Amino acid sequence: AHLICAETCRTSFRVDQVVPTGGATPLLDAVSLATTLLIHRRQQDVWPVILLFSDGDDTISKTSFRHVREKILESGTQIYAIDVGNSKRLSNGTATLQRLADDSGGRYVGLADGPVKILNDVMDDLHSGLLVTYLLPKSSSEFHSIRILPTHNLNLQFRCRRGYYSHRFGSARQEDGP
Repeated sequence: AHLICAETCRTSFRVDQVVPTGGATPLLDAVSLATTLLIHRRQQDVWPVILLFSDGDDTISKTSFRHVREKILESGTQIYAIDVGNSKRLSNGTATLQRLADDSGGRYVGLADGPVKILNDVMDDLHSGLLVTYLLPKSSSEFHSIRILPTHNLNLQFRCRRGYYSHRFGSARQEDGP
């Protein structure tokens, strides 16, 4: 994993820097690095989002899936995983992308859906996102799972991250993300 740009990327951005082909894939290291950057550049009233273009296969990461998942949940980052792999066969990579997206409250989509639909879906999600607040339950566990279910219209579907860490809310950042 390596950083391409961290400030104004409009002038220094090249496709060959973003979409390397062949070689080892440190997917989880890259997601960990992106999450760290989002944590350090955190802005009030801005939800951190990662658009992850990958086949989901990780061949060389030093970071574990569990560590990345915890970091994503702690930061409140949503991952939109765009699967660039073969859409005709499911793979472990596909399962990894689906899990990252589902656990973060983001979405998994296949590249076969086309760039316009993918971008429209992401933008629709971000425009229609709501922040739900409630009193924290008393618990000795640091991690609290979340499920949001409809009460009247059972055809509605809600996406949210799988949970949160209670120590995160002990800081001055209670207004952070969904």
